[in-house]
Amino acid sequence: MPPSVVPRALDALLDLTDYTVVSTVRIPFAHARFIDWSSVSSTFDHFAYLISKVDTFITVDTATYHVADAFDVPGIVLFTSIDLALRVSYYPFVAGIELSPGNRLSECTSASGRTTSATRSRCGRVSISPASWTR
Repeated sequence: MPPSVVPRALDALLDLTDYTVVSTVRIPFAHARFIDWSSVSSTFDHFAYLISKVDTFITVDTATYHVADAFDVPGIVLFTSIDLALRVSYYPFVAGIELSPGNRLSECTSASGRTTSATRSRCGRVSISPASWTR
C-alpha cells in the first residue's frame, strides 16, 4: 500500500469502527487506538508470534495472511495483481478484496464512508471464503 494512502486508510478504519489497530511496520501515525509494534517485531519469529495473538487483520498481499492462516486468525487481504480466487480458496479464514487496476482506495467508499454499488464497480470485487469466522 502506498505510504501516502496509509494514514487516510487508518483514519477511516478508526473512525468507522471501535478497533484497535496494531502495526508491525513503522508508520508515522498517531491515534489513541493505534499501536506501533515495529520495535518488538524485529525477527520473523517475533512477527509470527504477534500475528498469532491478534483477533483479526487487514493486509495487502504479503506474508501476513500466510502466517495468520497457520494460527486460524481471520482477516482481510487486498489484492491488486493476482486474481483473488487463486489465493483465497486455500485460506478459509481470509476475505479477499480484489482492487481493480488503477483504482484508488480513497475512491472505494462513498462520501458517507460506505461501499455502494457505484463504488463496487470502480473498486473491484469482494470474496468471503468462510460462511462465518469462528475460531
